[in-house]
Amino acid sequence: MSLNNSKFMLIGGPRKLNTLEEFTLTIKEKELDRVNSYKYLGVIINENLSWTDHVDYIKNKVSQRLGVLQRIKHLLPRDTRELFVKAMVLPILDYADVTWGDKSNTKLMNKIQLLQNKAAKLILNMPKHSSATEALDQLGWDTLEKRRRSHLLFLVFKSLNGLIDWNFNFNHFKDMHDYNTRFNNNICKPQSKRSWGQHRFVCHAVDDWNALPDGIKNISDFLVFRRLIRIM
Repeated sequence: MSLNNSKFMLIGGPRKLNTLEEFTLTIKEKELDRVNSYKYLGVIINENLSWTDHVDYIKNKVSQRLGVLQRIKHLLPRDTRELFVKAMVLPILDYADVTWGDKSNTKLMNKIQLLQNKAAKLILNMPKHSSATEALDQLGWDTLEKRRRSHLLFLVFKSLNGLIDWNFNFNHFKDMHDYNTRFNNNICKPQSKRSWGQHRFVCHAVDDWNALPDGIKNISDFLVFRRLIRIM
């Protein structure tokens, strides 16, 4: 470990962290720098385990690229403007969204949705205050909320069918007892000692999966599953 580049971060609630303002960490007589947030694998994690810092990072990065598009859009046909957004903007909005996409914080997620709305209007050369819903419909785009839901469902499907090397320890109700019920194909939601534990992305993923019709949950071909989810 290189101590010259090492930093540390304490994680907890604001009140608890306020009592540790003077906390220091020293390794081999080298005092490490304390940080309030840290970028790991492209995702910014802060000391309160909220996603405000990461959302701000996304906003700044996407806004810069939309600013470029704003300046050159008169030089580009519609198809090229759409290609620009799909290549330079949507990957940023989608990256790791199953982790930071917070269903419980609609205010924070709306900040991200505004960026997609702006991108759609730039592609179509629509006025700033025109209908975002109309712009998305005209492009045939799903909202970011629906995209995040699809990504969660794809993750569950791949985990259940052994397509990814990650085990979420999902258990079906049918594996827990011998009698038939209409919930047999549902997944048991992970238990949490605290209410905030139910806001983990895995719990949201299980809720979305259990809401699917059994006919879709029983599909074994990922390409078929993906197509059906995208038209739902």
